[in-house]
Amino acid sequence: MTETPFENLLARAAAIPATVNARPDILRRGRHLHADMGLAIDETVTVFRINGGVMETPAIQAPVMPSCDFTIRADADAWAVFWQPKPPPGFHDIMALLRQKRMRFEGRLQPMMAHLFYVKMVLEIPRGGGAAL
Repeated sequence: MTETPFENLLARAAAIPATVNARPDILRRGRHLHADMGLAIDETVTVFRINGGVMETPAIQAPVMPSCDFTIRADADAWAVFWQPKPPPGFHDIMALLRQKRMRFEGRLQPMMAHLFYVKMVLEIPRGGGAAL
């Protein structure tokens, strides 16, 4: 049985913690972050618990009232383009997607904005290792 594009995106998101936890450069950026980060692909929310930069195994939650401190939400098409190895302009950065109204940030945004480089590095991992900022 082959994996659908949506299932592929969920699998890529679920694989993020293993890479984060193996990368000292990323862990250093998030060493003061303690939060639950939601990553929403369409209506499916994957929640990552972050303790001092270390990410626990994610939990997929129902689309109704997922419990997290902040959520980064975009449709599956936007994530698919963002996670290409070399995304086109406008899809290269979460702020560019926000500017185009293809992505939304929800919840208590202070922890996310205070650790923005960490969050960006984490979200770029499915491209093939994450950016070095």
